Amino acid sequence: MPKLEKQKTEILEKLNNETDYEKIADFSKKIEVITERLEELEMRWLELQE
Repeated sequence: MPKLEKQKTEILEKLNNETDYEKIADFSKKIEVITERLEELEMRWLELQE
């Protein structure tokens, strides 16, 4: 999970400095995929804690 969070932060930094629409769309899609994966992992972690 920390690795995914780091990737997300790095992509957000790139996204904030980008003006090319295609790159913005690509970065946004990557963030969406990472966020979904993080949510899955967090849910699994919570299940394992129970």
